[in-house]
Amino acid sequence: GKALLKKLPIAAGVLLFAGALVFTSCSNGSDSGGGTPKHVVTFGVEGGNGTLKAKVDGTEINSGDKVEQGKIVTFTATADDPAQYNVDYWTVSPGPFEEGTGTIGSTSAKLKVVQPATVTVKFKLTSAPPTMCTVSFGVSGTGGTLKATVDGTEITSPAQVEKSKTVVFTAEAALGYAVEKWTDGGTPIAAAGTNTTYNHTVNADANIAVHFKTAPVDVYVSGRSGDKGYVWKNGAPTKLRPNETDPSVEVSPYAVRSRGKDVYIAGEENWGSVYPRVWKKDGSLHWLGTNRWSMAYDIAFYKGKTLVAGHTYDGTDSGASITDISDTANPVVTYLCKESPQIHLTKVRALYAESGKLYAAGYKQDGTTYKTTVVLWTVTDAGTVSELELGRDGQGAGTSTGMMYGLCTAGSSVYVATGNLWKVEGTTVTSITVPEANGVYALCVCNGIVYAAGQTDYDGGSKAAVWKIEGTNASLHKELSTVSSGVYALCTGRDDLYAAGFYYDTGHKFKPVWWHIAADGTLTENKLGTAEGEALGICLAAQE
Repeated sequence: GKALLKKLPIAAGVLLFAGALVFTSCSNGSDSGGGTPKHVVTFGVEGGNGTLKAKVDGTEINSGDKVEQGKIVTFTATADDPAQYNVDYWTVSPGPFEEGTGTIGSTSAKLKVVQPATVTVKFKLTSAPPTMCTVSFGVSGTGGTLKATVDGTEITSPAQVEKSKTVVFTAEAALGYAVEKWTDGGTPIAAAGTNTTYNHTVNADANIAVHFKTAPVDVYVSGRSGDKGYVWKNGAPTKLRPNETDPSVEVSPYAVRSRGKDVYIAGEENWGSVYPRVWKKDGSLHWLGTNRWSMAYDIAFYKGKTLVAGHTYDGTDSGASITDISDTANPVVTYLCKESPQIHLTKVRALYAESGKLYAAGYKQDGTTYKTTVVLWTVTDAGTVSELELGRDGQGAGTSTGMMYGLCTAGSSVYVATGNLWKVEGTTVTSITVPEANGVYALCVCNGIVYAAGQTDYDGGSKAAVWKIEGTNASLHKELSTVSSGVYALCTGRDDLYAAGFYYDTGHKFKPVWWHIAADGTLTENKLGTAEGEALGICLAAQE
């Protein structure tokens, strides 16, 4: 039952592993002898070109010697020819080394002995490239995205990463999902848990995957009821508070958007002049625009920024605008199109950020004929704005300021809904005929498929409906109501669709409502109170 120890041969000052350590089945490389335990420490050079020595309390030891538990072993690596070779990297199993030692290129390392351990050092040519290994990564199944960076630079899978470098993985769950676990080659990574980030030190080839699970969501709807502005959370109303206390003040919320568990509502406050506003989900004001005769119709989050789309009049210039309100005390306005004698009126009605690009949809009215033309703007990170005219808005002359616009992307295509529907591919604009539609005003993408929502035609009364868009073909997906109604906003979560709009009750009043369309086609209608009004925005947020 006693271990047999075979010492490694030493030649020319180089310690090489000839047969490592040979043990019988009854030894684990440790003994106590009734006192402080001792553990076998083996060490050597991987691939030659240098030597590795070790000392304990200033006394040199040989590979395979037993070291008293709790002692510090100091390892020193020396290249045979320092002009040609230097240290590449260290390995320790199990580890780790003492903090700050055993790093890439270091000539020394320290290890506190707590159990049998093996230490190696590898040398490299001073002009040789670092040792790489392959790191693959991705999402197992669906439910979100996974990004990876090395030294702050994003990498794509599979990537060649220098050994001992740290890869920072960041998982972003889609609405209705949360991180379930992380795996490497299918084996769970206990240290990563259910965190949205995981730091992986590269010591060998790796295949990192993040797994998502379904998670509950809250549904938020913005709109008006009884001449007051509200945000509804799962049907429960919260009144949006105006900045002014005058009883004649009107609050008009439009879009509602979420970022994690944070929810923001874009709209306007009217007390003789119109001012843009953004509210939080508790009804309090998040941002107060100080420019009169200005509006906020949509809100989006883009590369860490919070952006509001609409119209700005700053006392000198007036026109379609995007305002960066990331610093609410110092908003920054970017004009996409300014009004002039040739342009009577221009506004942004929808904003969409996807795949590193920012899109805005709105309109221009000619200064002579007052003809309304729908416009798609693309904004680069450098602030360059390109403009593409799509056509008439399909809502009739002079009515475009009162209706909602839809905007989304699918692959390389951009879709715009303003009553009419267009598909934009580069600079190619294709009008899409939507069967049985009186108008479509909202868009979203669910599992790669574009859906448009609005109203059916007048035959038997217009009804709220959703259409499926495939390329340039449209087909009716679901009619949402049996009474006169319409959809102004549409969003998705997991495999389901959520729509918000209005219905016409038996008292001949329009009232706010939202619908849930499950993946299996099950429809749930949710009426928002009994007062007259309409719902103009809908979004999902991670449940609190």
